[in-house]
Amino acid sequence: MDMDLDASNSDFYHVKQDQTYEQFNQEITMRGEWRENLDYAAGLYYLDTAYNVYQREYHILAQLGDAGLSEGRAPGEIQELSSAQDSEMLSLFAHAEYILGEQWIADLGIRWSEVDRDFDHIPSRIRLDGTLSPLRTQIVGDETSKELLWNAGISYKVDEEAMVYFRYTEGFLPGGFDENAMSAVSGNSYGAETSRTAEIGLKSDWWDDRLRVNVVYYETELNNKVERFDAFVDTDVIESLLDNVAEVEISGWEVEIKSMPLEGLYIHTSYSHINSDYNQYDVPNLSTPGEFINLSNLTPSRAPADNLYVGLDYRFPLGPGTFGVYGGYRLFSDYQTYPLLPEGDVKNWTAWDVAVTYEWRDFLFRIFSNNVKNKEFVQNINQVTQTAILPVEGRTVVPSLITSTEYNQPRYNGLEIIYRPSF
Repeated sequence: MDMDLDASNSDFYHVKQDQTYEQFNQEITMRGEWRENLDYAAGLYYLDTAYNVYQREYHILAQLGDAGLSEGRAPGEIQELSSAQDSEMLSLFAHAEYILGEQWIADLGIRWSEVDRDFDHIPSRIRLDGTLSPLRTQIVGDETSKELLWNAGISYKVDEEAMVYFRYTEGFLPGGFDENAMSAVSGNSYGAETSRTAEIGLKSDWWDDRLRVNVVYYETELNNKVERFDAFVDTDVIESLLDNVAEVEISGWEVEIKSMPLEGLYIHTSYSHINSDYNQYDVPNLSTPGEFINLSNLTPSRAPADNLYVGLDYRFPLGPGTFGVYGGYRLFSDYQTYPLLPEGDVKNWTAWDVAVTYEWRDFLFRIFSNNVKNKEFVQNINQVTQTAILPVEGRTVVPSLITSTEYNQPRYNGLEIIYRPSF
């Protein structure tokens, strides 16, 4: 990856990364049936990954020195780091579905997972004319995450058209390391994130399967959520860290409707409403070491309260083929892409997509226009502070050294010709 994160010809902040990733995975599963009313599956899953990165960061650090920052450097210097993480996961799982009768079905699943991660990291150093400074030692660590997870559900068949269900699910993300760590403290591992979700819903097909209505309400708890923050790692030295400092509560409901009111006319509508709040979010107070600041008033990222989609697809015979038109409308209410940044707040936006198609024999011709209104909105925002590129000695912290933003794709028009031969 080659990322130029400033809007100038100069290398104010320019990052190059050479990365490699290797993966091997294998799953063995046994499935069967017992007494015609019990289906079961059991097995194991193995995943082995290896990842490493060599990163070079180009700064006009001399200008930082001119601004009074003690970490200013000479022109021509390059900051570099190298980091590698190996991960090995073994999961044992079992799942059973029991038919209690013509209307009731219950299922139960269990999964035990162990994830071992090794970390081999050389923190950021300055290279000038082939000389490295400082000659920091490698940071080596390992982290083991073990979790026993359950999922269970029960469903009731109301009639031939409708079914209601309840489901409980647990999940986790294994702990790991920060590949941008600058010292042994910031190179310490963080623990696993865990989640618990309960949902109740309705699935139904009506009108001779020409109308489908699905409704669900759910509640989710995210525990030990990993966030980035600044903290003292030594006397008068501040760095950027990753650690388990937050908990999030999410609740919401969704409605999905698919219908075919006329032959060839398909309508798809979905709406969701989400409530997402930090239940806990405590980070160190840099002004008063030893104390913490409660940030639970902030909004978790990427959780729009309302999300609406309406799509219409109409197809009919025309000449030797089939002609089709499509229109899609999306609405997202306000949401946050970066909880710590006011700039990360995205106001509600809408988008339209349209397309015209013609199918003839094995060919599909499609003319389309995505984001017809050319609506612009923020997809991702990131802030680089002084602590993210250099340790800060003393209590002078630049809260917003560089802010980079990614926007959505603008209006996009095109023509597709697809050949799908029938062998």
